Amino acid sequence: MTELLERAIAQLKTLPIAEQDAIATRLLAEIEDEQRWKAQFESTTDRLVLV
Repeated sequence: MTELLERAIAQLKTLPIAEQDAIATRLLAEIEDEQRWKAQFESTTDRLVLV
């Protein structure tokens, strides 16, 4: 884990539970979106023809 992420998590721990959950929900959605984009991109790159 990076130092920056450790700092962010340390600050998150000081927030009320509802705010922690809201931020965690957004982070998980962002990670899932990134994984979907990456999988979609990887599934199409072998079909690219460079001219």
